[in-house]
Amino acid sequence: MAVKGENETIAEWYARLKQLACSCKFGVYLEAFVLNQFVMSLPNAIFERMCEEDERLSLSDALRKAMIMETKDFAKRTGENISYVNRSSANQRKKRNCNNRNNGSYDTGSFKGNGRSHGMNFKSSSSDGSDGDAGRGKKQQKFCVHCGWKNHRSEECKYKHLNCHTCGKKGHLASVSWHQLLLV
Repeated sequence: MAVKGENETIAEWYARLKQLACSCKFGVYLEAFVLNQFVMSLPNAIFERMCEEDERLSLSDALRKAMIMETKDFAKRTGENISYVNRSSANQRKKRNCNNRNNGSYDTGSFKGNGRSHGMNFKSSSSDGSDGDAGRGKKQQKFCVHCGWKNHRSEECKYKHLNCHTCGKKGHLASVSWHQLLLV
């Protein structure tokens, strides 16, 4: 039976558990067994909160909620103030298309970097701060590429120099890491 390491982050624990479960022959019950082991091995505070909130918890929801709770706990211990973006159903992840290649620029509709479309709905803004899609009649929200919030522009983000806890790269929080999206 796999157990979460004391110094292991939620994302690392999930990735290791998923890797171990793939070699087992759970068949159609794979997700249920992974969910059970994932939730049971979480720290008590996160485990209790997750059980209280939702009795029909999916594996992807459990991972997302656990990572948010882990970040809040870390912020509480370090005294840092962190806000979260609640994404509406209109902004849910699109299908990932790993074969999509482009020049690594930001595009309306999805975040594209390193040639991969990661399904996050970021919107680039023009240099004058105006909305490039204003004439289309659609209301698009602008999300910061560094933290995912929509209350400021990417250039002004206080997290743009932070190292990601998921992939270790500089320039974004774990909540918007493309590495995390590939694990789900």
